[in-house]
Amino acid sequence: MRAWLDPRSWSRRRRALIGALVVLVAVLARPVDRHLRAASLLLRFADAGARGLVAGYGRHAITENLHEVPTARGPVRARLYRPIGAPDAPGVVLVHGVHRLSIDEPRLMRLARALATSGVVVLTPEVREIADYRIDPASIETIGAAARHLRRQLERPVGLIGTSFAGGLALLAASDPRFAADVGVVLAVGAQHDMRRVMQFFRTNEVLWPDGHRQPLGAHPYGALVLVYGQLDRLMPPD
Repeated sequence: MRAWLDPRSWSRRRRALIGALVVLVAVLARPVDRHLRAASLLLRFADAGARGLVAGYGRHAITENLHEVPTARGPVRARLYRPIGAPDAPGVVLVHGVHRLSIDEPRLMRLARALATSGVVVLTPEVREIADYRIDPASIETIGAAARHLRRQLERPVGLIGTSFAGGLALLAASDPRFAADVGVVLAVGAQHDMRRVMQFFRTNEVLWPDGHRQPLGAHPYGALVLVYGQLDRLMPPD
């Protein structure tokens, strides 16, 4: 009892308790910071005008400029988003899906801005083939060249984010020996797993599940039209 009442003993216990609390806060702070940054990004992607404590957490002002990416087939139009006051910011190449507006597509631009205001350098290259609704291996080189270009600027590997059909193209670019060293991580959003299954779905309006059963599901005609458009020279006689 006397030891417990000893001021020196109480002082040691208090220091130990404070030390334990400091360690606990340090351990928890990083996960909490990550979750808040993720929530902030999602809120700003959903609503570019979002305000409030969470939406503004870790928010950076950004610059946004048209850019050119050098490729073996000549320069490619792109847009570069940079967070201000973040000299060591990581970088990602964000690739649009099959859409005529390519890097000017509003949803893509909103996502790029949300990522950049979170402290990430974002490069959006224009992939001409899929902007013209064509499937062409040249798209892989464009994506890989964009990753290499941004990696050289930042002097470290960058991430690749491919949306929709570009998700598969991003995976192919990252696995290409010419560009593998330029890419540190790949995120394929809404990408196809097997184009044969995709084409079968468009043809039959049925989904084949892993257990073998088939589920009727109406395919959107847009996808089939894109596939047919890209193969017109094979499907239609020249005359």
